[in-house]
Amino acid sequence: MNEIINQRSFNVPGEILFKAWSQAEHIKNWWGPDGFTNTFYEFDFRNGGHWRFTMHGPDGKDYENESMFEIIKENELIMLHHLSKPEYRAEFIFSSNDNNSSSLVWKMVFTTDKAYEALKNIVPEKNEENLNRLEAALEKIKIH
Repeated sequence: MNEIINQRSFNVPGEILFKAWSQAEHIKNWWGPDGFTNTFYEFDFRNGGHWRFTMHGPDGKDYENESMFEIIKENELIMLHHLSKPEYRAEFIFSSNDNNSSSLVWKMVFTTDKAYEALKNIVPEKNEENLNRLEAALEKIKIH
């Protein structure tokens, strides 16, 4: 199976972790590997809603992205279909732990062997950079 999985635990309640993923005002600040910034055009966070944005790389290159949210279960699951190349489906599985901490499983399934083979040695490390940026951003997010 053409699958990449990253996992991480965070020292914040599950509601805050989910909020960081579900609100454009938060995700725009941390999404992407080290050195990337984003311009969001659409973030329609609902089943069937679209997320369109440009990731600006540290090398000055722009990467256009479009995804569709397929399934959203508050504080539990976000499933999206990344429609831009490389095409893949992603599941973000959230769980609350004891001690006001939470966990995330980030699973990506690529639609072609070619895309998977091209990215399998790059994406896990870049996802970890993304999760490091998320961890730093979580300290600024409050429940309200």
